[in-house]
Amino acid sequence: MTRLRTAGYHIIGDVEDLLVPADLPPLRTPTDVNPAEIAGAGAALVAELLDDLRTTDLELRSRNRRGARVGLTVLSRSMRRAAPPAIPRQRQPPTDRPRSSLG
Repeated sequence: MTRLRTAGYHIIGDVEDLLVPADLPPLRTPTDVNPAEIAGAGAALVAELLDDLRTTDLELRSRNRRGARVGLTVLSRSMRRAAPPAIPRQRQPPTDRPRSSLG
């Protein structure tokens, strides 16, 4: 704090507010989050991503029809690269039971 005060920076407010308090309020841990909260956050995130993608698509289309396709291709590739790899689906061993005609 002394270095900040003596360095000649223009500081608005109390420099002491930058210090971490000795007693922190109790915080949640990942194990405190229930499945409904995770599902809600995931749905909100997907909705936000789709909205951003739609906005980007509309902006690119308004600029140039050909540029929009190229721009979305680049955008989708970059999103795929940033996403974690998909978990491969494991095949179930065949069963000796006859299959139902209902599917």
